[in-house]
Amino acid sequence: FDWDNLFASLLAGLDENTKDVAYSNLFQVVKSKTAAGFIPNWSTGGLKSHDRTEPPVGAKVLLELYRKFNDKWIVEALWDDLVDWNDWFMEHRLLQPLNLIALGSHVDSHASF
Repeated sequence: FDWDNLFASLLAGLDENTKDVAYSNLFQVVKSKTAAGFIPNWSTGGLKSHDRTEPPVGAKVLLELYRKFNDKWIVEALWDDLVDWNDWFMEHRLLQPLNLIALGSHVDSHASF
């Protein structure tokens, strides 16, 4: 699940010796973004969920890895996808009138479960 893998990236980033693992994992999760603009709940090979996502913590993970390693290239590579994910949440999951974010699934005719 991509939520778990984002936190695994953060944990791998705690050790200089596993920085490459942290970056690789984060990159793979973020680049699994759907055409709709969100990071799917899960993805494997060429398959991914199209009806659910997790809370958008990817930008926080990227920020913490950047603060530790100061590698601008990974921010440049992932920034737009992470902004898309956060924008998707604001457009599709914001509940009025309290401006609360709703988590969960939505109906998707393309889902294959």
